[in-house]
Amino acid sequence: MAADITVPFLHTAVLVTSAAGFAVLLRLLPVDWSPWKVWGVAALGGALLGGGAAWIGLVPWRGELHLAAYAGFLLAGFGLAWWLLQRRAAQLGLQSRQMSDAVLLALVLGIVGARARYVWERWDALHVQHGDAVWSVALDLDRGGAVWYGGVLLATLGIIVLFRRWRAPLLTAADVVLPAVLMGLAIGRVGCFVNGCCFGAPTDLPWAVACPRPPHGPVHPTQLYEALMVVALGAGLWWWWTPRRLPGLVAALAMMGYGIWRFANESLRGDHDAFTVWPVVGRITTSQGTSLLLAAGGLAMLVWCWWRSRRSSEVG
Repeated sequence: MAADITVPFLHTAVLVTSAAGFAVLLRLLPVDWSPWKVWGVAALGGALLGGGAAWIGLVPWRGELHLAAYAGFLLAGFGLAWWLLQRRAAQLGLQSRQMSDAVLLALVLGIVGARARYVWERWDALHVQHGDAVWSVALDLDRGGAVWYGGVLLATLGIIVLFRRWRAPLLTAADVVLPAVLMGLAIGRVGCFVNGCCFGAPTDLPWAVACPRPPHGPVHPTQLYEALMVVALGAGLWWWWTPRRLPGLVAALAMMGYGIWRFANESLRGDHDAFTVWPVVGRITTSQGTSLLLAAGGLAMLVWCWWRSRRSSEVG
């Protein structure tokens, strides 16, 4: 497990508020301004927003900054997704700046959504542990504790709104974006392995790894399982996609493939503390429940895209 470094710093909520203001201003400022002017004004406006929120007491001023290797891998994953999406921005009718803005928005919303779902799943336990300070703990985004599904859901909603505003073709955009997201996730899962989170259940398989947390013995390297699987799935779909493909096909396959894989890989995890009960299926983790919904949504999307294409052919 990588050792964290903790230093006194601005509270994470101030930084997130500032980043959100920065991202919004990037879209509102005139497009004919120079990039340096746009980024400078947006940075100043974001800082004023974060500082103002702290000054009137909406968010706390001071906190601790937890520096861990996982954060570096997270940013590297977003960097890879940004680099890939820049290669295909023109095929979506978007400019390079627009794609950069979309990735930045996804970064901010992804971090907030991932933390929000973690807190939502464990609210009762956190409230018992921290009492009236639970909201401060919840807003401390770098304290540790995030659920990827929450981040991707909130980021997806934001990107849909943004792409609709830009009148980008949503199905084609999904075909391009989802494989890049999966490849970025692969880097993030390597960060989970280094950080010692999302670890597997005990096993005596020859490739088992030592667990830095209880049960401490050899466990499944579920983080590396997922990293290998999603990079293969994402890279394969990225390579397979062309503008001539049925719009939405690649996105549907990505949703189905990841949903099925994640459901299976969750059964090998050893760090579960949030469960739900589904009819027929029984007691499963909350992420397994989301995986089932994701796979079902992918199947429904696949059927709908096929029906839409066939209907268009018949009309034409």
